[in-house]
Amino acid sequence: MVHSETSLSKSPVSTPVPDSPTAPSVVAAAAAARSSPVAGKRLPSISAGSIRNKPDVFVSSHSTTTAAASVGTVSATARDNQVQDSSGKDGKDGSGGKGGKGGAASKDPKLKLPLVVATHDVFFSSDKYEPTLFNAWYRKNGWQRPFHAFFVAHMAAWIVAAIFFFAFLVRFIEPEPARIAIYAVGGVLAAAELVCTLWTVSIDSQDKLVRKASVPRNVNYVKQTGVPVIDPDTRFCNICQVQVGLQTKHCKPCNKCVGTYDHHCAYLSTCIGKRNYKVFFATLVLASVLSLAITVTALIAFSVYITDRGRFGRAMNETFGRSDETSIAFMAAFIFVYAAVMAGAWFAVTNLLVFHARISYIGMTTVAYLESRAARGPPLWSINTREYRLDQARAQELSSTPDAYSLHSTQRSIATAGAAAGTTATTATVDHDSDDENPWRRRF
Repeated sequence: MVHSETSLSKSPVSTPVPDSPTAPSVVAAAAAARSSPVAGKRLPSISAGSIRNKPDVFVSSHSTTTAAASVGTVSATARDNQVQDSSGKDGKDGSGGKGGKGGAASKDPKLKLPLVVATHDVFFSSDKYEPTLFNAWYRKNGWQRPFHAFFVAHMAAWIVAAIFFFAFLVRFIEPEPARIAIYAVGGVLAAAELVCTLWTVSIDSQDKLVRKASVPRNVNYVKQTGVPVIDPDTRFCNICQVQVGLQTKHCKPCNKCVGTYDHHCAYLSTCIGKRNYKVFFATLVLASVLSLAITVTALIAFSVYITDRGRFGRAMNETFGRSDETSIAFMAAFIFVYAAVMAGAWFAVTNLLVFHARISYIGMTTVAYLESRAARGPPLWSINTREYRLDQARAQELSSTPDAYSLHSTQRSIATAGAAAGTTATTATVDHDSDDENPWRRRF
């Protein structure tokens, strides 16, 4: 249960608790002021500064909490350290005195983000960073800090693997025409995968409705862990200030609404959505083929160590300038470990490729499937594709009416997934703020 403490800033009268007869009217008024069936348009909103929190008044209803969050009223007094630009006028600031020149104006505070992070947990709430600074910022692509540690490790490992493959392993391929073919094919695959990877990272996956609206962001909104930035009922984003579609989610680490949100990829340090999903899929295909080719080549090199030590020593001497027994044994062990790691990478990437091929065929997103499984929905290969598509089309049709927002989007996806498999999905409490964590870590 999430508690929020609210009261009107311009009135000494506190907001009544849910049991009081006037409490629903406050929530209804807030929701009515914001709701609109037209997606992509800014809705009139209650100013965050018009409501302040006050102790000893608790609102525990889920609908009340959602409405309060949608108008930016969550925990406002916890942020009394709002950033103010003070200036040293009339010599009253700093070194100013009688006849003095006055103090220098204080510098505007800037958002200071770390270069590399090991987890995104600090971005799920406003406890770490001042909302007025962080909400004004959003990550346009994966080249903006903070970078995830997995992204740094991924790029470093890719570079090392590619250099070792082309500089050493291909030397063991015989005859000469086959070696040249491996150089050519491997070079094309590596270049294509690198281009697709960089392209995926460079694309801004922000929802087109937000880009077209071009409205000011709500810098006063205070995030809470487990509370969605997008109101599940009205589909109004409380930071981007735009009403968005059913499959759009506000990614808290990137601090932007992502159209047809699939997942936030820590290995690419960016969100995967409608705008970059196809390029991401192509990256998986190329990575699967390339990792398989590298694995096979590494196994061939290791087999040369077992069957022809002289040939292995000559390759060592040509590449590293040494061919003593100790160096040869060490390099053989390294090649074996390298082949095992690349085989594991091939298995992981291929497994992910098959998963995305399946959900793409069905018409699901990663987060929709994982939320369905979290609510004891059917396994991936048990979903009836035709029925699921029909149910999704009905849900999309209903979303154009005001009554469509009476259901949460995740509850709708769970219900349709259950119907598609011919089973009844068990009702469960699902965290609608799916961008609060890596969805792959969810326990089903």
